[in-house]
Amino acid sequence: MGTKASKAKVIEKAYEFAEKIITENEYIIKHTANAEVGARAADRIDLAKSFKLLLSETHEDIIKLENYGNDDYRG
Repeated sequence: MGTKASKAKVIEKAYEFAEKIITENEYIIKHTANAEVGARAADRIDLAKSFKLLLSETHEDIIKLENYGNDDYRG
């Protein structure tokens, strides 16, 4: 896995996985009545956002992550 193309593919796949984790856990938060389950889902979202931040190569991606959930952000 030494080529830039293969590394880029792995990074892209990991980024997509983090997005999937965020989406699934947002659904859990919206549809659970159990506070503990919601808290665990929120923790997983925070972890996935951090993971995406590490994978981000552009400043725009970092800004999107920093502003995630901000009502003033219209990205």
